[in-house]
Amino acid sequence: MAGNPMPMGLGCNQLPGAEKEAKDVARLFRIKPCVGTDMTKQAVLGEYSKQKRVEETPQILTAGEITGLEGDISAGLVVLSACESGLGESTSGEGLLGLGRALLQAGGVTAILTLWKVNDTFTCDFVTKLFKELLSVESEGRSVSECMRTVVLFMIRHNHPVKHWAPFTIMGSPTLQLFKPEKSLSFSGLHGCSTPISMHLDYSAMLR
Repeated sequence: MAGNPMPMGLGCNQLPGAEKEAKDVARLFRIKPCVGTDMTKQAVLGEYSKQKRVEETPQILTAGEITGLEGDISAGLVVLSACESGLGESTSGEGLLGLGRALLQAGGVTAILTLWKVNDTFTCDFVTKLFKELLSVESEGRSVSECMRTVVLFMIRHNHPVKHWAPFTIMGSPTLQLFKPEKSLSFSGLHGCSTPISMHLDYSAMLR
């Protein structure tokens, strides 16, 4: 669970909501979040940064570098709750190239991304509620898409602006079930992160 690196790359402002989100979600899984000065490319990639070709720029993680992990991402769900993390470049014969595709090619099963700029405070609330929903339905074996629908309906009932919750979208397998009745929660993923991984990389412009 990672967010709000310090210093923020490309001269962007610090995002306290991103840090709170990482800490709140990490607390649900009883793991240590990666925030502030601890959140570097090497910290996020862990040992993979030594085994694979990683570019020198310390605060910029590109889609190309993620793709280069070549199946090393073992997380069932990866959440990139930064601004416009679901956008990419449309190329002839290749389709949309971006962070979402890179994550799936690197081994992720499902990715939750955003399609436009998001509000720092609201995004923290949305993502935390989503993970709480995922954890609360362990006995039901509901899918990621069903859990996200529940959170969206909660936002609608409480009159949250559409622009705050509508940018979230799912890539990969929307029917992924992280918690099944016959299985307990397992921990895996990059650099000791649990499944799912939540990376609130709010310097999203760097990641394309």
